Amino acid sequence: MTPDAALAEFSAAGALPDGLESRAGRENAKLCTMGETALAADRHRPDPYTSDIVAWATQQAALLKARRFSEVDWEQVIEEIEDVAGRHRDELLGRMTTMIEHWLKLEFSPATDPRRGWIATLSREGDEIRDLLQRFPSLRTDDNLSRTLERALQKGLQRFHRALEQYHEWMEALDDAQNANLDTFELTIDEILDEECWPHE
Repeated sequence: MTPDAALAEFSAAGALPDGLESRAGRENAKLCTMGETALAADRHRPDPYTSDIVAWATQQAALLKARRFSEVDWEQVIEEIEDVAGRHRDELLGRMTTMIEHWLKLEFSPATDPRRGWIATLSREGDEIRDLLQRFPSLRTDDNLSRTLERALQKGLQRFHRALEQYHEWMEALDDAQNANLDTFELTIDEILDEECWPHE
């Protein structure tokens, strides 16, 4: 009987010789250990989306260009696309808020020494706002812009009031008329975008 025939006979009988059986058991155990090790490595491997988003984005772009769509991390790709508009809206809000805060300081603060810096900040933020709206015209739609300006006015006033509380001499120097104007202070988007409307002194 050939070795292969003998092995087939033992297999059909549901048993292997002791030497072969122990060897098969060792091989199975080895394979199980290798599988568990691989699974453990996968669990502890850092997620490229959270550990290095630049590398992740480069990888996803390469997969899309190669049309390897089944390998694309679609859930995160969609989330990132949706976040793009939000990031630009947040930038617009932040720049408007900073601009309005310094506009208020120039308009109502009696302090003289920091005025040059306030003017520079207001001018820089105004330029950045105009550039942002030119690059992304959809940010300038009536609904988006009016909501953003309303929030920026609220946040800018809050920052200015905190500055008043920090520097008591400012608050003491404001007369009743200035306080009344501060309470009703408003700006339009045209005033924010028109350098001629900015306070310069």
